[in-house]
Amino acid sequence: MPETIIDCIYEAAAEPAAWENALDRLAHLVGAEGALLVNISDELMPLITTPGVRELYSDFFKQGWTADNIRTKALLSASKSKFISDVDQFSQEQMRDEPLYRDFLWPRGFGFAAGVSFDLPQEKTIAISIERKRDSGPIEEKHLDLLNSVGRDLRRSLILASQLEFKAVDNSLRALQLARLPTAALTAKGKILGCNTVFEAANPRYAISAFDQLRFLHPAAQASFEASLAAGMADGASRDEMQGAQFACPGQPGLPPAVVYLIPAARLNVGLFSPVSFFIILVPLSRSNGLTSEMIQSLMNLTRAEARLTKLLLDGEPLRDAAQALGIQLETARSQIKTVLAKTDMARQTDLIAALTSLHSLEAD
Repeated sequence: MPETIIDCIYEAAAEPAAWENALDRLAHLVGAEGALLVNISDELMPLITTPGVRELYSDFFKQGWTADNIRTKALLSASKSKFISDVDQFSQEQMRDEPLYRDFLWPRGFGFAAGVSFDLPQEKTIAISIERKRDSGPIEEKHLDLLNSVGRDLRRSLILASQLEFKAVDNSLRALQLARLPTAALTAKGKILGCNTVFEAANPRYAISAFDQLRFLHPAAQASFEASLAAGMADGASRDEMQGAQFACPGQPGLPPAVVYLIPAARLNVGLFSPVSFFIILVPLSRSNGLTSEMIQSLMNLTRAEARLTKLLLDGEPLRDAAQALGIQLETARSQIKTVLAKTDMARQTDLIAALTSLHSLEAD
């Protein structure tokens, strides 16, 4: 077993983007086209596919082949922590009579697979499927031995990756706690999975109802919240395709209005193991502009140049004057602001300034 594959497996525990390479190497080790990793315990079924099977699995899910899939059921029921081959579960005659093989896999040149599932802590189950072309022949015992030789490493890496992802959620909540911003981690349907103490404190703007469901008390804010969740999940988007949103929470006597931000968790590399789909941040409106360019850079994940330009606009400088003050061309400034708007999911410069003026500076707080 090449040590580089094991290295890739453990690298993926710390860097989610590395899973694709690890799975691809594993598939090529046994002459397969590619692999799929999917969290089958999550209702959204977040997954990773390698290039060789990406189109295959895109069609698989879009065309509804997950329903009554005898191959998946057979592999999952018999493959706990150990790779097994589909040829050990079905004869060629059974495959010929099965629509999944006859009408879907075979016309695309595929036809053989090996699968494994791992039960992880917190009731999570991760499945991996290795897909081989039909003309390459079945995945045989010698191939299974190779795959199973790294099975223990795969499970350890998956457990570590899961723990790190949950830690990332906790760290995000703690970081926004330092800025005194009420923040909660939500499922795609608005259920609260965690929150910081600022959010947890009694707040007249929202309530936590039955089954930990977040509910805004102002009807307009609740309607905007529901619409934002629905838009974020438009057309059955996967967790890494979800869209962010922002909406107003109207004020009440003695209570200023607030801006509510719905941020996709996938931007923080959260979503494969954790059911968190969104972070929701509630920012009470205040005109205290104590934000420095460094704060803006950190809060919005901007470059130093983008943050300096944004700070000048926040201070009331027209874009042309801000560009001149920074010694850059007006077109460069316009390009930087377009990038800032894209990074912050905002459509207009006025939205950006309104959002920033709403943020309390740490000094003011």
